[in-house]
Amino acid sequence: MPAKTFDESKIRRNNDGTFANKTTPAAPSSLPDGHCETFWDRQRHNPTVFSPLGDGGDPEAGNAQYPDMNLTTITNHKQTHGNGDSASDSNIARARILTDSDPDGDMDALGTLANELHHDPEYETLETLETMGDFDTDPTQPWEQQTQQVINQIANGQYVDGENTRRLRNAMEDIADATAGYDDGTPELARSLASAAALGSNDRTTARRLSEEALADLRQSPDGKSWQYARTIAEQVHERL
Repeated sequence: MPAKTFDESKIRRNNDGTFANKTTPAAPSSLPDGHCETFWDRQRHNPTVFSPLGDGGDPEAGNAQYPDMNLTTITNHKQTHGNGDSASDSNIARARILTDSDPDGDMDALGTLANELHHDPEYETLETLETMGDFDTDPTQPWEQQTQQVINQIANGQYVDGENTRRLRNAMEDIADATAGYDDGTPELARSLASAAALGSNDRTTARRLSEEALADLRQSPDGKSWQYARTIAEQVHERL
């Protein structure tokens, strides 16, 4: 599979070049040598060590052991070490962008959703969505039903509050644009989630546009889990408009 290119230029910026809604520049980065996907997956749930997704860690500065990440360092780390799969590095990059776009750390985990689906959908889809906000899910339900419940909450405007729902839509739309060349369902899934967030913030015009764009892109897509999931979201949003 050819290496994927994450187009950082597609991400919204402040006038000083920092990511949208970020108040301070990223601190110098220092990724631990020789660690890639397994390290980040493990540390994501251990904020006392370092949380690249902001769920308990400091999304502005990281900590003394592993300072805040930025995309340049992630790219250099990938080129230096590699791990046979660009997915983990693009996961980190998108998580970094969402952390920068959301200083409160509410929505960062959604940045990893598409490639987590690609790796282990039954486990990662629900786990990633659950960390995205204050959603109530029933662990006795199948993961598909629980994930559906979360999608409904996004589309019904129950995601934290209106402003965060709007920022979620912006971030997901940015990710769809930045990953336009990806062939794993990432852009389609991100655009579908953006349409759900737009509907949740009562921006029906944008929700219609995004859901129609996603469905158009999905007409020729494969039958993999990411595309199925994206199509389900976009169709449901479109039906509500």
